[in-house]
Amino acid sequence: MNERPEIAPAAPVPLAEAGLIRIAILAVGGQGGGVLSNWIRDLAERGGYAVQTTSVPGVAQRTGA
Repeated sequence: MNERPEIAPAAPVPLAEAGLIRIAILAVGGQGGGVLSNWIRDLAERGGYAVQTTSVPGVAQRTGA
């Protein structure tokens, strides 16, 4: 009963071919999404990556979530 089905892993995309790394952090107010994205941005910049981030506060309230 505790057997897990085998799931084929997704085919990896080499970074040289992809050209970029995309990360989506989804959070609702107070869950720390902004803090986490700032940490990741800071680490990426220190690692020499060009980084773009965006944050849209208040979307949950405006869209009725």
